[in-house]
Amino acid sequence: VSTQSTGDGDAAFHAAARFVPLRLNAIERSYLRVLEASVFVSDYVDKIDVQSFSKGSKRTFAQLRDICSVLSGVMFKKDYAKGQQLVAEKSYAEHADYFRAVFELGRRYKILNPERLRSEYGKLMYILQDSQVPEVREALGFALTGPIKTVQWLLRECDDGGELLLSHPLLEQATRAISFNPKLKDRREYDREVNAKYTARKRIIRQFSSSYTHKLSADEVELVFNSLGDNRSFLLENLVPVQDML
Repeated sequence: VSTQSTGDGDAAFHAAARFVPLRLNAIERSYLRVLEASVFVSDYVDKIDVQSFSKGSKRTFAQLRDICSVLSGVMFKKDYAKGQQLVAEKSYAEHADYFRAVFELGRRYKILNPERLRSEYGKLMYILQDSQVPEVREALGFALTGPIKTVQWLLRECDDGGELLLSHPLLEQATRAISFNPKLKDRREYDREVNAKYTARKRIIRQFSSSYTHKLSADEVELVFNSLGDNRSFLLENLVPVQDML
């Protein structure tokens, strides 16, 4: 989505919604910290990528063992008793949805924050990559990877007509990336833009959350604003300076 208003704004928002990840909420961030810690303490790459494990059953066994170790650590955060049961019974497939959701958080967070999780993300990718090895996947009983939750996913999940939000005439203003540059605008103009932005948000939230034809809650509409706004702010901070320099 462009940082500025364009004539084809509706098409731009609909296209961006397919790829713009949802901002993580407080609960998701707590699980992200667990995933980050579990991957950080893991020496997965040091154990697997050695010459003695270059191929064969030894490598497959080592991959499975270390992946299960990471999964067990992630489960202990959710429920300590279930974590103990998981370690004892190795019933990983029973919690497949939970594991997929937690690993999706790590992938989504990296897309939103490319400068974060530098070493941890590399190990996370190796774990997910090796979990797709047919022998490992068959032993686990499920796939660790799943689709990234995007703005489009949320709108379709919550409401069949939720994508109408992307065509709202005030959406561009409600998600606009606003920066303060004394050379281009004074403080009063900046304050007017900020007030107009949040006024537009309130109007859209009131319209969508109070309508019987829409099932989106006020928090979900706000999440759409924040996710699209984060994307536009990222472009403003990283793309526009390059365009100006060129």
